[in-house]
Amino acid sequence: MAGELSEDIFEKVCGFDGSSIRGFQAINESDMLLFPDPTTAIIDPVCKVPTLSITCNIKDPITLENYTRDVRYIAQKAEAYLQSTGIADTSYWGPEAEFYLLNDIRYGQNQHSGFYSVDSVEGSWNSGREENPNLGYKPRYKEGYFPVPPSDTLKTSLRDLSEAHEAGVDVEVHHHEVEPRGKANRHPLW
Repeated sequence: MAGELSEDIFEKVCGFDGSSIRGFQAINESDMLLFPDPTTAIIDPVCKVPTLSITCNIKDPITLENYTRDVRYIAQKAEAYLQSTGIADTSYWGPEAEFYLLNDIRYGQNQHSGFYSVDSVEGSWNSGREENPNLGYKPRYKEGYFPVPPSDTLKTSLRDLSEAHEAGVDVEVHHHEVEPRGKANRHPLW
């Protein structure tokens, strides 16, 4: 909470439950520690209530050693290795944020059945819908990697998302993506 934020937070540690993150820790060894890195602090531009976001290093509470599954620590080790071998002095790391923008998601499960269904107005299977504003401009399966308007009905939304670099993530490129398993082209995936 904001009332607890003070300069000594960078000298103290914050505890969290590592078993709440899939693949991190078992319940019997769930206590983990966060060590905030003040150089990463930003005011999150997306949150309605002013929110400070800080990247932390994760450590074991008993040994205080860096946690081996902490992706930040893995990147730091890789960079240190590159420097120690003379391969490079600097390395650059960044996320590849891919996500779906869908118009309808349904799922259910009971004793005898389970299902999921996703839908997007840009899907070629929707070319016959009367209420669809984009009739006739549907990318066909496996042909949606770089659609442009009018096929790409969300170009403005994508531009707005990619300009939100105040969150500390600079966007290098953006485009539609083809569903990675090759089964179908789930539009729009970026």
